Amino acid sequence: MHDYQVVFEKLCKCVNGLSTKMLLNCFISGLLLEICRELAILHPYSIAQAIGMTKLVEDKIKDVRPKQFRSSNMNPNPITN
Repeated sequence: MHDYQVVFEKLCKCVNGLSTKMLLNCFISGLLLEICRELAILHPYSIAQAIGMTKLVEDKIKDVRPKQFRSSNMNPNPITN
């Protein structure tokens, strides 16, 4: 997300005449679909707020996704009697 934010902010400096709402919509539409959906629920009112919310949503998604087994010794399908 950091790289996207940096590029977006550089592009914003090159664009004139777009309202804050239009820029906000552009920012949100460039995010992953699952993040866009979360932000649609949260209704950020500024790009700064959307950036903060995006970071929180990314952290939430990372926490919710199942952790993969890191050890090759662990069998995900143990046989029980």
